[in-house]
Amino acid sequence: TPKSNPVVTTIHDVAFAMNPQGYDPASCQRQELAVRSAIRRAKILLTPSNATKADLESHYHVASDRIVVTPLAPTTPKSNSDASELLRKLQIGKQQYVLSISRLEKKKNTALLIRAFAQLKRKFGAGNPLVLVLAGSFGYGEQEIRRVIDEEKMTDFVRLTGYVSDEDASMLLQNAMCFVFPSVAEGFGIPVLEAMEHGAPVITSNIAVMREVCGNAAVLVSPNDVSALSSAIESMMNTEVREDYRARGFVQVQKFSWEITATETWRALRRAAAIR
Repeated sequence: TPKSNPVVTTIHDVAFAMNPQGYDPASCQRQELAVRSAIRRAKILLTPSNATKADLESHYHVASDRIVVTPLAPTTPKSNSDASELLRKLQIGKQQYVLSISRLEKKKNTALLIRAFAQLKRKFGAGNPLVLVLAGSFGYGEQEIRRVIDEEKMTDFVRLTGYVSDEDASMLLQNAMCFVFPSVAEGFGIPVLEAMEHGAPVITSNIAVMREVCGNAAVLVSPNDVSALSSAIESMMNTEVREDYRARGFVQVQKFSWEITATETWRALRRAAAIR
């Protein structure tokens, strides 16, 4: 790119720098080099959240006026298909499973979610029909996650679906008792907005980016507290609580759209074009 042409780059997150324990060390190193290169070359940096903007300012000392926040939006279309066959295949009933859709890995806090669910199952006994559905492929930390399932004796109560299509993800979201996303760090949080759009009450981490994205439309819990997460899941067994957060979610998700993303991105590009 000629030096006279300004560069605009998107940095989705710097979670690897803020929480390196959740990543493979080699991955941290690669991402660190990429982010520092982007900061060095770009006139304007786009980020999906104020939380990531704050991380860039505090950790990398990027000037605030170089960063433009361009929020994202849901991407999974709503399915109108009958979910009966999918639910039968997974041996789950409507409103009788806790759902999490993400890569199953350390930074997504999958092991803590399993421990929280196991604590709840022990409280209500094996006769309780609730199961945990973990939809997604494994990432960094797979061995630990499988070990926790065994240690907690949850093999019969955890469904590992592997990667799921948008169609299946939509059906799972529409029929879940609740959606849980206890990630330690994120750049934005599309999964929680998709859950809200599909009518799944949301439980997620009490971290800056989730407070920003969810507002008052989710139950926020510490990403380090097994008992707090277990209690939050238990609260969703109450129909009135579920309906309350379901309604809040429908309101909150309306604040985000790809039209807004495009508008803010276009403004940033026009501003960059004026920089010489």
